[in-house]
Amino acid sequence: MLALAGPDIKKLKEESSYEATSFLKELPINASYVKANLDAYRRVIDFEISNNLTGLIYYTLEKDGKTTNKDTLLVLIDKAIRSNARLAPIREFLLAKNTHLSLTDYGLRPSVIQQFTQFTEEYPNSPYTPTLEAIFDKYYEVGEGKEAKDFTAIDPNGKEIRLSDLKGKVVYVDTWATWCAPCLAEFPHSKKMVEHYRGNDKVVFLFVSTDTDTQKWKSFVNSNKVPKGMHVNYNPEKQKPSLHELYRMRGIPHYILVDKAGKIKVNRAPRPSEKESYVLIDDLLDQ
Repeated sequence: MLALAGPDIKKLKEESSYEATSFLKELPINASYVKANLDAYRRVIDFEISNNLTGLIYYTLEKDGKTTNKDTLLVLIDKAIRSNARLAPIREFLLAKNTHLSLTDYGLRPSVIQQFTQFTEEYPNSPYTPTLEAIFDKYYEVGEGKEAKDFTAIDPNGKEIRLSDLKGKVVYVDTWATWCAPCLAEFPHSKKMVEHYRGNDKVVFLFVSTDTDTQKWKSFVNSNKVPKGMHVNYNPEKQKPSLHELYRMRGIPHYILVDKAGKIKVNRAPRPSEKESYVLIDDLLDQ
């Protein structure tokens, strides 16, 4: 049985390269294993794509100071799979798997859509295409220009707030939880963003907690640890469907930008710490 182990970050950084030469280096490349749908073999490939492919290229970009552009990372990952002659027997599967993982991790980015388009052109009769099409359709439902999926959440005073109540304003939705370290790490940047737009009543910062311990959430909101804005709770144990299901969220933090007409501008919007978030909000305010 093949076993998965955690990635050795130090080793990944030492071996990092745009070619990701150690990707699947220790695994036998055998198309029959893929066709037989061997679970362990596929799980190892998932791990390898996430670490010995994505990780190696990411750390190379980090060395070059180029990690801010996610599309660059995704294009290089795709290129590394295509350029490695050793992977030829299972390349179709690897490209399909990588497209699926890219969509799940990064959403409908231009590079992900291009990956899928190129894949269908290269493999017009691929057995993986119907599955990928079905998955892409679900993501298109929450893509740019689609009506934002409405939901009702509860503010600290017990009042119901619907996303659709905010129609007519640009809404930057920040999904988070008190236990989520990456979410809290963005809060200093969120505070700066809220302050930047202070006095502009055409933009709302909606902080949606997914905490199941609502008392802990209320106490946290009443502290000085959270940014100013509209704070609500959407309890995934009590409210269905969950926000993760509604917006195809991989995890939190997750940001959604909704325009004045109540349509999605960006699902998986840039974080408050990214300058692009200000650019997108300003563009919507100007419309």
